[in-house]
Amino acid sequence: IALDTLGITIRLNDGKTGAISVGARTLNSSTATMRGESTRTDSSSLLSVRPAEITTGGSRWLLAGNADVRSGGRRMTLDSLVMLNGRGGRLALSGDVPDSGRAQFAMRADSLPLTDIANLGQFRTPLAGWATIVAVGAGTKAAPVLNSDARFSGLRYGDLRLEEAKLRGTYAA
Repeated sequence: IALDTLGITIRLNDGKTGAISVGARTLNSSTATMRGESTRTDSSSLLSVRPAEITTGGSRWLLAGNADVRSGGRRMTLDSLVMLNGRGGRLALSGDVPDSGRAQFAMRADSLPLTDIANLGQFRTPLAGWATIVAVGAGTKAAPVLNSDARFSGLRYGDLRLEEAKLRGTYAA
């Protein structure tokens, strides 16, 4: 992804709290912004993201509520990052990676306009249509498992035209 502009501001208060602001603009004028507040204790850190926005083409994706990223030791947890586009599109991410034992994560996209993906990814070949994608991962470092399902409708990629396409993938070590 070719960027035109990238800005990052970090404010550290008393060593235990702070704030971060990130903004980016691509060469094709897509933008992404995010602000968050951080809190740190001796054993953990919390980053609360609010707000976040992605604009691309005619779409505007906004963070629905807060998204918290917690870390402590070698554990990291993402508690429900949900982006909505105001036209039925929804993208949700969550996950938990503990010090040891089973990790889990989930990504769910519903009514995702593929033109948004093409704009953000700066595809040279036109891409259009809609996608619903579910990817769920779990397992340990030694035995990860990933299951994914995707459904595409009205798919157009260059000269390729498909009314409907379904993909299913599974990975297990």
